[in-house]
Amino acid sequence: MLPIPPAGIRSSILVIDEDPHTVRVMRRVVGESNDGRLMAVADVLGGLHVACREAPAVILLDAMLPGMDQVTGLLLLKAHPSTRAAPVVVMTPRLHPRHMEAAYRAGAHAHVLKPLQPERLTDAIQAAMTAGRPPGSVL
Repeated sequence: MLPIPPAGIRSSILVIDEDPHTVRVMRRVVGESNDGRLMAVADVLGGLHVACREAPAVILLDAMLPGMDQVTGLLLLKAHPSTRAAPVVVMTPRLHPRHMEAAYRAGAHAHVLKPLQPERLTDAIQAAMTAGRPPGSVL
């Protein structure tokens, strides 16, 4: 379970992933049900809509969303004022150096491998929230 951040620190997590299993894993790892701490949407445009209202502290982006590659998704997220400052952790089933490099150039903070392992996911979220790990990390 993630620690509750101090008052005044944005603590919401936005998950952009169309896979219900991934979202269930996220909810279990984050330790919340559906109370706003973890928000889940199935596509980047939906994520932008939610982010305009909620200003998430961290965004977890599936690298394999139907209809949009990870670089396009990252560029959209980093271009919008509501999501520009939020670190984006890309969730991917494989680490291909060329794709990782393109994602980092587009604004990714880190990559985490799927299937998601709770400890690595927690590490990725905590590092992104605290900026304790430099951009370009693989967890």
